[in-house]
Amino acid sequence: MTKAIGLPGELKSKPGFIPIRSRPTIGAVNRPVRLTLLAVTVLAGVLRLSAQQVDPRHPPLASSDIDDIATLLRLEDTRAFDGEILGRLAHSKHPEVQRRAFVSLGRIVSDESRALVAQLRTEFGVSGVNAVSLAFASGQLKDPKAVSWLGDALDRASVEMSVAATRALGEIRTPEARAVLAGYLNRASRTASGQPGVGEALLSLGRFTDKGADLAPIVRFITSPDPEIRWRVAWALFRPRDPAALPYLQDLLADPSPEVRFWAVRGLAPAVVDQAGGDRAKTSALIRPLVHDSDRRVQTEALRALLQFDDAGAFAELLAALKSPDTWLSTSAAENAMRFQSRAVEYGDVTALILDQACLLQSSRGFHDPLSSHSQHVCDELLRHLEFARAQAIETQ
Repeated sequence: MTKAIGLPGELKSKPGFIPIRSRPTIGAVNRPVRLTLLAVTVLAGVLRLSAQQVDPRHPPLASSDIDDIATLLRLEDTRAFDGEILGRLAHSKHPEVQRRAFVSLGRIVSDESRALVAQLRTEFGVSGVNAVSLAFASGQLKDPKAVSWLGDALDRASVEMSVAATRALGEIRTPEARAVLAGYLNRASRTASGQPGVGEALLSLGRFTDKGADLAPIVRFITSPDPEIRWRVAWALFRPRDPAALPYLQDLLADPSPEVRFWAVRGLAPAVVDQAGGDRAKTSALIRPLVHDSDRRVQTEALRALLQFDDAGAFAELLAALKSPDTWLSTSAAENAMRFQSRAVEYGDVTALILDQACLLQSSRGFHDPLSSHSQHVCDELLRHLEFARAQAIETQ
């Protein structure tokens, strides 16, 4: 639909004048059509740009590739080794299908999987596209034959591959794997920051539970400027419960990082102190200030560690923590109150404190406390403690 533009009457009356037609009006049908054409044009430009920017390392999946991945998931779920399928997909031209085949082999733990993965390590080496997934599979299968291959990856491959290799060595946990990890840490810089391979190697060494091993590769990083490295040092020293680590853990209690103090204090159990020939009273005195640390997690772990020591200082902290408004502390104290049955008899007000705490925990059930079931359990334990203390008091009178 069109219409003439309004013009003065004298212009219309001139001989030979042809009225100028206006441009078509935009109707209800024309606007959606124009918008659709515009959207198609923009979309075509985006698709062309996307096609130019496709990462060749991550090509799109074809329908057959998706079917292959579904087949791998089915084999994983049933833990079924199918040599023909797994061998074929491990050599898939699509990197994602190949990666998932390597991962599936690691999750289908069997001698056949170990043999196939060993063949693939030889075939693809440590610098293949999916070498990281191959390292993962080797670790999951705990294959001691992979130690040499993983050791080569520590120095020759990418940072990502180094992290995967150190993690796999920590899963295998053979003396040869420990030696490779120790050698890697001994060669690494002690002062450099941002070393993910070193951090993972420290965690892997902490997974070895044998005692009496050389701690030098771990403790050489105890003064690292990177707190991410130092807390891993503390974890690696704490986890095996090796008495030889006691002096290092005691030193780490003064570390400026709360993450380091958190793990260090957990390693100071009385049994470890006894095995190391240490002094319980000295260790208890070192732990006690951390009950008042600026970090709440450190406070809680320090209290739980301290209450394992049956001494007057630990009992004093127990009494104070029972009154604490912080439920992390008061509940931790309540859980460990049974350790001090003999000392409780010596203090006339301890039964009242325990009863108060039991009532407080019991009342939390009426306020929809998310920890109400745990609080009720602790409450029951405290009430039993109270009955025991009263009975002991009667017997001593």
